[in-house]
Amino acid sequence: MTKPKRNRKKFLLSCCLTNILLKLSRAEISVSRQNIMRFLKGYAPIVSMIKDGIHHLSNAILDTKLPSKRKRLLVKLFRECHTCLSNFCYQNENNQVILAKYKELFLSYSGLEVGQFKLLSEIHRNNKKLCEEADKTFLQKFLDVIQTEGRQEKFLDIFEVYT
Repeated sequence: MTKPKRNRKKFLLSCCLTNILLKLSRAEISVSRQNIMRFLKGYAPIVSMIKDGIHHLSNAILDTKLPSKRKRLLVKLFRECHTCLSNFCYQNENNQVILAKYKELFLSYSGLEVGQFKLLSEIHRNNKKLCEEADKTFLQKFLDVIQTEGRQEKFLDIFEVYT
């Protein structure tokens, strides 16, 4: 397969994935949909894509040769991933526990704003057990992010969840 065809297939695949995520992220949040997504492990490919692809987003943003439309599509794709995961764990303790395993991952790319702080808030919101079990290393990393990025409104929601 030639390189242009391969790139076209990748682009079409990312467009299809974006459309699916758009539908999932804008769907009405219901416990039954959340449970279906948990039982089918629908969150796993999304988390995997974030884990394996977030460095591509940061490289794309820095690449001056890449068209701005493609950059916007990539940012949109990752925002929709985070919105979908936020909806997955919204007021659902079982799903919050599942995604809590990945909170270090979501915090690791704090320089990019793709909805990870809203997701981190939703993971801990109204879940006393997760808030009490928050380890000091995660909280210290979060404080380091605040020191690096500066005081910003997006960080306040996480503190509100813990209080």
